[in-house]
Amino acid sequence: MTDFHPNAFDTSSLSESAKRILRTLILLGLQRGTGGTLAVSIETLSAAAGLDQVERSVFSIKELLAQSMMALALLIPRDDEDDEAPEASCPIFRAVRLIDDQIFFELSLPVYSLSMRELDDLLPIRPLR
Repeated sequence: MTDFHPNAFDTSSLSESAKRILRTLILLGLQRGTGGTLAVSIETLSAAAGLDQVERSVFSIKELLAQSMMALALLIPRDDEDDEAPEASCPIFRAVRLIDDQIFFELSLPVYSLSMRELDDLLPIRPLR
C-alpha cells in the first residue's frame, strides 16, 4: 500500500484550460466519493471548469482531457523498515473515456485522500484569457 503525498502534481506541461478540467474532474470525484466510474456531460464539465464557447467543442474537450491525463501525483511507498523508500509517480486517472457528450472517468484510488484545501492549493483556479 502507498501513501498519497499531494505536495506536487506534475502539471508543468498542461495549459490553464487543461488544469481547470483536471481540477474539476478531481473535485467531482472527491464530491462523489470512491465507487468506480463516474460520468459527467461535456456541458456540465465545461460550465464547471469555466471554459469558453470555443473550448467547449468536442475536439477541444478531447484535447484537454488528453492533456489532463498526463498529470501525475507523487506516491511514497509505505515501508516502516526503510525510511529512504524511493518516491514514485501515480497517474491521477485510472480511466477517462469520451462517449457522445458524456465523459466517463475513474480517479486512481490514492487521489481520494486529497482534501479540498489541498486541491485548492495544488490546482487553484486562475482566470482564463
